[in-house]
Order: sequence, then structure tokens, then C-alpha cells
Amino acid sequence: MARGSGGHYGTAPRALIPVLAMALLGGSAIAVRAATDMGNASVPLISSLTANPKVVQQNRTTRVALTYRFSDAGRDLRGGMLKVTILRSSGGEVELTYALTKPKHEGATGQETVPIDVMCDTSSLVKITARLQDAGGRTSQAKTVQLATPGTEVGQQAANFTLVDQSGHPVSLRDYAGKVILLHLSAMWCRPCQSEAEDAEELQRRYKDRGFVILGVLIEDYAGDPPDQTDQLAWANSYSLTFPVLASGDSIAWNLYDDEGYIPLNVIIGRDQVITYKDVGYTPDGLETEIVEALNN
Repeated sequence: MARGSGGHYGTAPRALIPVLAMALLGGSAIAVRAATDMGNASVPLISSLTANPKVVQQNRTTRVALTYRFSDAGRDLRGGMLKVTILRSSGGEVELTYALTKPKHEGATGQETVPIDVMCDTSSLVKITARLQDAGGRTSQAKTVQLATPGTEVGQQAANFTLVDQSGHPVSLRDYAGKVILLHLSAMWCRPCQSEAEDAEELQRRYKDRGFVILGVLIEDYAGDPPDQTDQLAWANSYSLTFPVLASGDSIAWNLYDDEGYIPLNVIIGRDQVITYKDVGYTPDGLETEIVEALNN
């Protein structure tokens, strides 16, 4: 069994006036704390840096809450800047600059959170680097947050795909960012898959209000052929399923997530779109335990 660990923000704080606050790029990953490097005590410092990216449904935007702790060694940081560099896998860097104005920046150690909006697909955000610069131009050593790698294994950002549900509507993993997803890949002829389908609607009902959703993916019909919309509807109706039942007859999702060629295959994806669990077979109590763990994180 493979296992791993596993919004929308308000307006920018008045303490940080964005000079440039929108970048045309994308990204989403689990929040990671950067290694601490205190650097030279005679200049302003960033002692730690964390990033918490979340997908905002409007305009396919990712809003990153970038939190940094600073120690200015008794110096006045007002009039200085927070300089942020965002690296994207599609190439190129984007520079953002924020003015430091709040009284707490004078001779103190503190913490600030900056909301940064980034657009386009969420899989291209690689890392974020930040530096402090005081009014005299002295710049701190850089702190970097390395974000999760897109993929299909535990600890990786879930590889995205888009398939059509039983009603003919396209459904993407990214549509459910911010929720805990159970991705259930099955075939209509598979008896363990049928057993899981029998329990699935109750599982969805039990945890739906906590932000849980099931995405069922059919890879074959009863004859072992690629399923069509009639098969999707028949499967959903047979087990009274209200969640999306997708067809992957072209093997998009199956080729992405299958490692061993066995079904059912269950993948749990956290609110941050990072995979927390992946295993073949169906053990009701064990699977529910993993779902609750993901919901509690």
C-alpha cells in the first residue's frame, strides 16, 4: 500500500501595498516550509517562508498565500521592499515587488502574509523565492519554497485530466481543487468494483458536507470494451450514484494513474491537489480511514 502525508483570500493586507500583483502563469502544490538560513545578521532577514496555493474557480486562478517571517536586526524596514520571484515550468520567471509600510516593520521580528494571484493551469508553478530589502538597499539572503512535482504518485501534485460524465459534461480534476477527491477507477465486469459502487453513494453522502467528492472512472463495459455514455448512465442508475461517472475508454486516466494493471484502483487527492493515498483493491474500512485522514488535514 502506498501512502503519504497529506480559497479564496481577502484583499491584500494594508501592510503590503502591491506594486505588481498579477502574473500570467499558473500553479498549485502543497504548502512546504523552506529551510531556515539566518544569513548575515547585519541585514534584514527572512527566517522562514511558506506558500499555500489554492485554486480559485473564477478565471482558473491560483491564489498563493505567501507567508514569511522576518527579523530585521533592529533596523527599520519601512520604505523597503519584499521581492518575490516565481518560476514556472513552462519557462521564464515573474518578478513581484511589495512595499513595506506597516509600523511593525520598525525594529521588530514579525510575520506577514501576501496574497498573490497567478493564472492559467495549476501544474506549472515550480518554486517561489523571496528577499527582503531595507530602505538603504541592503538585501537579505533568498528563501525558496520548492513546490510539489506534478505526477501520479503519493506526494505529487495530481496529474490533471478532463473526461465526460454521464450527462455529457466535461469534468476535470482541477474543477474540484479545494475538495478531497476519491478517484475510483473500475470496470463494469469487475466484482470488487461493483462492491465498491454499492457503498460509494453512502460514502459520498456521509462526507459531502466536509468537502468530499467521488469521481468514478469506467475503463471497460461488461464485455471488456470501451464504455460509452449509455454504459455510464447504466452504471450510475444501477447504484443510484449522484457523483460524476466518467468514461475513460480512450485510457486517458487509466494510462496516467495505473501502475500494476489491477482494478479497482483508488486514489485520494487532498484539497491542495496532492495525492495522499493510492492502492488497488477495495477494503471499505481502510479506504474510509484514509478519506477521513485527508479531510482532517
